[in-house]
Amino acid sequence: MNYYTAPATLPLRFVILIDTSASARQRLKFEKEAAMQLGYYVLSHEKDHQGFLMTFDHGPEVVLDYTSNPDDLTTSLDKLEAGGGTALFDAIIEACQKNLLAAPGPGIPRRVLLVFSDGDDNLSKHSLEQAVDVALRADARIFVVSSNGYGMTVGPDYVWVAGGWSCSGVVRCRIGGK
Repeated sequence: MNYYTAPATLPLRFVILIDTSASARQRLKFEKEAAMQLGYYVLSHEKDHQGFLMTFDHGPEVVLDYTSNPDDLTTSLDKLEAGGGTALFDAIIEACQKNLLAAPGPGIPRRVLLVFSDGDDNLSKHSLEQAVDVALRADARIFVVSSNGYGMTVGPDYVWVAGGWSCSGVVRCRIGGK
């Protein structure tokens, strides 16, 4: 072996995936504030980390392409508005296939999908199982922050399979599906 890099030192490429559907309207402020704090922390503490912002309602939309500037992320998040249905699983697939697999930068980055949603998918053309399969093939870890206070309908078992965790609200977390 000629070269080894510890996983914790590899660059991070992440997507913040925000639910802007009508069902998230009352919780959008919470989602935006949580995403701002998390994104600002990650981007301001390591120069090699990059993230992009994608929203979903009736379909996924990239709002901000890869950036390492936390202020760009904060400005983009601040402009988000809610309306429409919820195509969560389609958004996970698009984020993994079109963005995380094509992540810029040197080496093989760690890929992370941060989902802020109530988890109520009512429009996707794809199933939850298909979304998890694509995330696993993209070597992406899924972390979920539920804005409804009851947990995600995507279920912690699927998040655990994809190597992440789920968290409801600010206090109650389920780590590793346990």
